[in-house]
Parts: sequence; structure tokens; C-alpha cells
Amino acid sequence: MNEQILELLLKSEVKKLPDDKRQLYQFIIDIEDSLVEKSNSVDEYLRVFKAHSPYAIASRYFNMPFNTVAELMNEIEDELAERIEERCEKLKWLDYTDQFIEASCENNRRQVFLFMN
Repeated sequence: MNEQILELLLKSEVKKLPDDKRQLYQFIIDIEDSLVEKSNSVDEYLRVFKAHSPYAIASRYFNMPFNTVAELMNEIEDELAERIEERCEKLKWLDYTDQFIEASCENNRRQVFLFMN
């Protein structure tokens, strides 16, 4: 599956999460992304990740036990993966190139349209 489509599906499913789950998930993902940006290598990322654990920061921010944050995050990620998998199974690729070529004069330029429900 195309990485960009998977990213679109993920964003779409994150928006559908209940507020509390979405806030926790987005909080942790934002911290992880900022750690990636600050790191120049995998080793550096792992060191920074251990020193500034997104789960520990979320635990303090949301006033929840660390284990609860970790369990919730695992639950959220499993839920998102399941939803995305379901949507991927429903995806159907339709190539309308021939119809668009006839309708346009753009020298057989291939066009791809993605309709998601």
C-alpha cells in the first residue's frame, strides 16, 4: 500500500478517536516527532528517547500512572491499526485513465484520483 495513502488513512482515523484518546495519542506522537527531528542518528534518538520518555512526559501531563499511559497507547495503536486494515481491505483501485484521456487533450497524461469513504 502506498505510504501516503496509509498516512491519510491514519490521520483520518486519529480524528475519529474519542477526545481523550486522540489527545493522548497526538501528545505522545508530537513528542516522538520532535525527538526524531532533534536527533542526528538512531543512537542519538534512543538516548534522547530514554532521557525524555514521551510516555513519562504524558504521564505527568495527563496526571496518569505510567503503566496506564503505556496500556492506553498500545490500545489506541492496536485500534488504529485494525481500523486502517479494515479500510485497506475495502479499498478498490479503479483506473479511469482511458476515460480522462478521451476527455482531455493532455497527451496521455496519467491521472489518479483517490476517493475515500
